[in-house]
Amino acid sequence: VICSFFLMYSTLSLHAQTVNTENITLKVQNQPVSDVFNEISKQTGLKFFYGQTVVSGQMLISLNLTNASLNNVLSEITRQTNLQFSREDNTISVSLSQPVARAGGGYY
Repeated sequence: VICSFFLMYSTLSLHAQTVNTENITLKVQNQPVSDVFNEISKQTGLKFFYGQTVVSGQMLISLNLTNASLNNVLSEITRQTNLQFSREDNTISVSLSQPVARAGGGYY
């Protein structure tokens, strides 16, 4: 029983070390958002799931963030690209934000 507890604790500790959602540092200028996702994956251990139609090659972003949280990084990407994110375990799904209807008609 003690050996099982130790093995389970070791596995949980290892898992916790591989996913770092704090202290993300990104300094990119006019880079494809897919490259930025790859860099975030390297730093955090998280995987991004998206289709090529969602993340086009023309979607470029610039970030200058030091020791930022994952939420701050994703919020800044959303601000620049209109992408939205949904996280389940170690996977972040990426999709286009839906336009919001205005009270007087039209979208923004």
